Amino acid sequence: MNAAAIQRLVPELFRVIAELEAAAPGRHFTPDGHLIGSIGEVIAADRYGLTLTTASKKGIDAHDAQGRAVEIKCTGKNKSVALRGHEPSAERFIALQINRDGSAVDDYDGPAAPVWAEVAREAHGWDSQTVTVRSKLKRSWKCREGHEWEARVQERTREGRGTGCPYCNGRLPVEGVNDLRTLFPELAQQVLSHNPATKCSLVSQGGFMCM
Repeated sequence: MNAAAIQRLVPELFRVIAELEAAAPGRHFTPDGHLIGSIGEVIAADRYGLTLTTASKKGIDAHDAQGRAVEIKCTGKNKSVALRGHEPSAERFIALQINRDGSAVDDYDGPAAPVWAEVAREAHGWDSQTVTVRSKLKRSWKCREGHEWEARVQERTREGRGTGCPYCNGRLPVEGVNDLRTLFPELAQQVLSHNPATKCSLVSQGGFMCM
């Protein structure tokens, strides 16, 4: 496999995506799922000297020189890596961030067990062993920073698009950190002057949430 060629083609891929989104305003053509995963797997194999397994083999993407089973996860810039739950076969876990210029940043390379336990540790007030990773049940979660929120289990574990803490990811406001009043006090004052009862907060991607 030619990892260098793939990395040269990634910028072209994002250029086409930009043109698609320009041609269809409001629609997103996100390179997620199998596409970004396969790109990352080839890059990781070349970088770490791995032997890739058959595509889509659950829980194992490659083996390293020591014969250890490796799980490879990839994501785009500023997106969290999705975990499907505990993968008992994987001994090593590698996470890469794929950038628009074709470069790949190492986010993690180490033992797999602590990584697979991360989602379970964030279960707040309930036993993570009582539900499946595809459950549609909404449960409470608490991240390492102490942020609490609710989300369906399947939203946190779905392949390629798993969600993390919405506060740490910038999708929900943290008072004094990324809320509208803290970052843009003059703009917040303009909003509040028209409707004193309105509560506005800055969220990720430059969007605003008003209630």
